Amino acid sequence: MWWTYSHQCVLENGDKASIKVGLDDRTGNFSIEEIGLIPKGKRKEIHLKQQLSDNYSYRRLSPDDRSKAELKLFVETVGEAIVNEALINAWESLRPNLISKEQYDIDY
Repeated sequence: MWWTYSHQCVLENGDKASIKVGLDDRTGNFSIEEIGLIPKGKRKEIHLKQQLSDNYSYRRLSPDDRSKAELKLFVETVGEAIVNEALINAWESLRPNLISKEQYDIDY
């Protein structure tokens, strides 16, 4: 990963979520790297990927199945709409600004 984007949001139950989206420089694909949750009324952030890796049944999975299990946990925790919103916001943040006439219109 050479580029990451952080998307902050508040869930319906009042928890705060920090979604980190990464761009893979080899494939050019966006992916959810990590989701951190701060439960309502707490200060300490809980990382979902860390909780998943403590499970032995997760560690037995193949790499492809691990990525599916991670995505399943992310979607179940914050919802598909919020995950898609984070991916879209990351993609739009890389969009270049178009040049307008006001930027280069000068008399000298």
